[in-house]
Amino acid sequence: MLKLLKRGYSASVGIDLVMMLILLLLLLFLSPHAVAVPDEPDLSGLGNLFGGGGGGGDGDGEPDMGELLGSLFGAFGGMDENDNNAPVASTGGLQQKKRRKRKRKKKTLCEPHEFVAPVSLTTLLNQKPQRQFTANGCGPAGMEVAEPYGLWKCCNGHDVCYSVPGTTFNYCEKAFSACMKQLCTADHKGKDRKECRKQADSFSGMTKLFGRGSHASAQRQTNQCVATKHKAQELWHAFVKEIYVASALAPSAMPSDEGITTALALREGKESEHVDRLIKQHGETFVKKTGSVEIEFFVTKKEQKLLGVSGQEQLGEL
Repeated sequence: MLKLLKRGYSASVGIDLVMMLILLLLLLFLSPHAVAVPDEPDLSGLGNLFGGGGGGGDGDGEPDMGELLGSLFGAFGGMDENDNNAPVASTGGLQQKKRRKRKRKKKTLCEPHEFVAPVSLTTLLNQKPQRQFTANGCGPAGMEVAEPYGLWKCCNGHDVCYSVPGTTFNYCEKAFSACMKQLCTADHKGKDRKECRKQADSFSGMTKLFGRGSHASAQRQTNQCVATKHKAQELWHAFVKEIYVASALAPSAMPSDEGITTALALREGKESEHVDRLIKQHGETFVKKTGSVEIEFFVTKKEQKLLGVSGQEQLGEL
């Protein structure tokens, strides 16, 4: 943790102070010498002490530092039950790779008999203030972290990934790490590449630690529960079509309805990943800029390949 602070945030005194506060709080709540707590404590409420939670942020639709801090405690209160490496708060302190003795019901967005589907993109873009599909480069809103390597293009993609309906936290974090690793390799050499990777490791480490609560909050706003699989498929189709409309794509380049249906059918169960790639390709026209950097995304070679195949499918060339 201290290495992360020295690598990525030593230039900002304010962030250093915040990190020191977090370390003290972690020691207070997770120390084995602290007052005993129940076997399954819910620390997510502690996020409210910092103004965290929800998509509210600082009132103008952008997540503030309080939300970021709140996400830390939200993470301990609502870890993904499938992540065996997830830390668990208990009287013994931070325990890793240890399953709970009794099972807990997995937290899901919808009931078992329901299907997860996206909220209309038009609705999300027209929110006042707009809370989803915004990007500000690296760092929380209001505390943008300047970096000389171009990693802000990956940070923009990471911001957007949280808003994409149906994405998992782990998917967004893996995509973020892969993006920065490939950018450092493609755009830098020698010492600069090494320093770029150090900065990337710092950013990745911080989002893995703090981002889970923000991701969960965004997913509650961008997803809805529907009664049938057919209805969910209709809403995914409509969402993809809205991406092309919002990107002001020329009519001659607009995929047909049949093409969109084919591309989604081939990615059944992973529609969100398909949508995430489409937004990186077409989102520069409608993702809202909330920082000093431009709305631009770095697309990895794997994503480019998948987008190329998708484009051929949607145009009926495969």
